[in-house]
Amino acid sequence: MQNVYDLLTESFEAATEEMLAFKFDGSRATDRTIASLYATIYEETDAAICLYDNKKYTGAHLILRPLLEAHVDLVALIRDPGYIEFMEARHNREWLRFLKNGDKGTNPFLKFFWNNADVKKKIHEAEQRLAALKTRNIRPLKVAQRFGRADMTEEYESVYNNLCCHTHNDIRALEQRHIEPANDKKTFQIVINAKPGDATIGTLLDGLLGFILSSSLYVHRHFNSAAVARFEELDARRAQLLKKITAPA
Repeated sequence: MQNVYDLLTESFEAATEEMLAFKFDGSRATDRTIASLYATIYEETDAAICLYDNKKYTGAHLILRPLLEAHVDLVALIRDPGYIEFMEARHNREWLRFLKNGDKGTNPFLKFFWNNADVKKKIHEAEQRLAALKTRNIRPLKVAQRFGRADMTEEYESVYNNLCCHTHNDIRALEQRHIEPANDKKTFQIVINAKPGDATIGTLLDGLLGFILSSSLYVHRHFNSAAVARFEELDARRAQLLKKITAPA
């Protein structure tokens, strides 16, 4: 497990040092969004490592889901620049829903929107943007469709399901985190911040390692960065490490 952690921290340091190695056109929405998604993946990986170092295992594990979602959008956008329009459709749908809830004038958490002259104008603008996209059959994608665009349907059907279970605090997740059966299997105790088993820790660390390395490779290759070789070498070392870990005894 220590070898995985060491490679994770080395890979994160490489991502930090090579952050300026790729250049992009800030006037292009696709370039801005790719760079922003990568920045989010970088920040969330950093946060998860900090939580892990401080033995806050539940928090570190919960970050895996938004990391996966950001990685899916990153891959889909790099594979198809037109994917940006589906992201815009999703943004406009959620922004429109938010505006309309505020425009009702009843939600105390959205009081800023009550009797606000600009709200109806913004609602109209969002509706127009959505309608324009719809004429070209561009609609907000469902989660499964987003994973499909990144060629990650198998990950959606397996990894994503498990991560959603933890972020939604399903019984499966609650029992894994907090129920510790006694040796007699008849009684149990509630535990807090208990260190998970090696398999769970391994999944967490390799998940973080995979996200920072894969995302770095996608971004640096896309922008023709000189740092590609560095990340390819780190990725090859990860593959060798995983082969040793999963090899039959």
